[in-house]
Amino acid sequence: MKPVYLITIFLLISCHLFQKEKKYFEVIAKSGLILRSGPGQNYNKITTLPINTSGKIIQFIGPTTYIQGKKGLWLKVETEQLNGYIFSGFAIIHENIESLNQSRNYKFFPKFKGIFPFTNTDLTREEFTKQFLEKFIVFESDLTSETKTILDNDLYKIELISAKNEYSDYQTIFVLNKKEKLNYFPEINNLHPKSFAENSKIITGFEYTCYNCCAIPTDTISILAENKIYTLPIPLNDTLASCDLEGQVKTDFSQLRITNKNEIIIQKTIYDCSTDPKCSQAGAEDNCKPTKVFSDTFILIENPYSNPNVFEFDASVVPNNILIQFKTGRTAKTNKNLD
Repeated sequence: MKPVYLITIFLLISCHLFQKEKKYFEVIAKSGLILRSGPGQNYNKITTLPINTSGKIIQFIGPTTYIQGKKGLWLKVETEQLNGYIFSGFAIIHENIESLNQSRNYKFFPKFKGIFPFTNTDLTREEFTKQFLEKFIVFESDLTSETKTILDNDLYKIELISAKNEYSDYQTIFVLNKKEKLNYFPEINNLHPKSFAENSKIITGFEYTCYNCCAIPTDTISILAENKIYTLPIPLNDTLASCDLEGQVKTDFSQLRITNKNEIIIQKTIYDCSTDPKCSQAGAEDNCKPTKVFSDTFILIENPYSNPNVFEFDASVVPNNILIQFKTGRTAKTNKNLD
């Protein structure tokens, strides 16, 4: 039995090493990701890998480091044309080729994509919590679930569902529409609510692009209409555009205004920082200002809290009356912050 036991251990170790060699990366930064000649910002830039570029991970190079507040490791990688080093804070790490191929089937170009409705479910809150926890136990086996009511009014009861341990806290929300007696959850699998605004009709928060990675969180708002709940990938508060030292978009320009008719108008300008060479040089000035506009869009939401209709206009052809309402509108008011 002893030789069999040793052979089994050998096979398990070999399998583990083989799996480690088969990890893949995928670029998620819309401005692309700098491929360098070595594991650090002091090494020369080889090229910029466009968004959705994928390849094989040869080596994880520690320890964990931060670049402009983003946590990650340097990766030695291999693409079809070039080899080099990238920072993992701007990439998804896939455990196998199947995960990478599945991700490729859900690509979209980086522009505003309208609203993301919540999904109706027959699951109870307990059943949903169990399924949510199971998504993350794959990465962290010591996670436990926690439930907390964050809103309870005449129309909705909203519960915060967490899968957490000492270091991590994955979150989403579970919503009961009391009027319809239906349960809903967001089409965002890791939604972290931060506050309520406009008399608790708007939930602010952020989502992570992927699990078990160091991707940049995306600001979101969820709007609680009477017969519909939906999420938009925009921040509630105004933001100014900036790039970071790796030539990535640190922040886009975004403004949300509420008109005197209680409609919502958003201006969203998406930038491309990859053409700003100063931002990719060692010792470059912090918060490089982007110069290339990828898209400039106005989004009008009529009847946002009852029966919403969403209209999208390019900034060059937006109707003048909408521009006037936008310029005279007010910023949203936060009424409750969540711990």
